[in-house]
Amino acid sequence: MTLDELRKQVVVEIKKCDTKIEATELIEETKESLDKNEISSEGQKHFWNELSDELIVLKEQSATTLSPIITAAQNAIAQHSKKS
Repeated sequence: MTLDELRKQVVVEIKKCDTKIEATELIEETKESLDKNEISSEGQKHFWNELSDELIVLKEQSATTLSPIITAAQNAIAQHSKKS
């Protein structure tokens, strides 16, 4: 699976999340997967930036019930971006 495919899959999965905790856990699992597959720091930074951009658009287009879940995912991504 390419990083682009993974990003698209994460977006689909975020849309299915019912809680902020699920979204945060999904981001954590994604981070672990990137680390496990030895994706470079530069590759991870690009991945998180692209995912963040896509979530901004999704948040603007989504129902208000999904907004807090997307925000939780964005916060988890921001934490990983600080560590990279």
